[in-house]
Amino acid sequence: MSRLLWIALLAFSLSGCDVPDRIARTSSDVAGNKAIVRGYIENIINQGKWETYDQYMHPQIGFNDRRIDQMEFKRMIMSFKRAYPDITLSIQAQIAEGDRVVTRLVCRGTHLGTDNGVPATGRKVEYIGISIDRIKDGRIVEMWYLGDIWDRMQQIKGTQADTP
Repeated sequence: MSRLLWIALLAFSLSGCDVPDRIARTSSDVAGNKAIVRGYIENIINQGKWETYDQYMHPQIGFNDRRIDQMEFKRMIMSFKRAYPDITLSIQAQIAEGDRVVTRLVCRGTHLGTDNGVPATGRKVEYIGISIDRIKDGRIVEMWYLGDIWDRMQQIKGTQADTP
């Protein structure tokens, strides 16, 4: 009986030795995943550096439950950039667990092109959004984005006080 107890204690203590390694590995993966999302937002969205696309994005990504390729993703972003050429996304907070990163954003820009049928107004907008990204092999493979479109449309239509 004491031999079995000794083996169990030895196994328990040895298995505990790699717990800090596992925690460190998970923490660095989470930190790396957050950095990938920050890099994509800053380089592709804010600065328009499309040459960095392959660094951050998988060739085929899931976007709001649709499979799209790089060209469709670029068309989507460029269409939005035509309406808000100076749009910037500022990260307010990020939470990550495993292969998922949740990012709370503030989007700011000037309405200088058509947005959802509303012609340019020149009004400044500021609204919030949340993105949920899944990372695999160091690149984004799935994205969910929810923005406060209601607030943005109210701002460009002038039906509420403009945001400073």
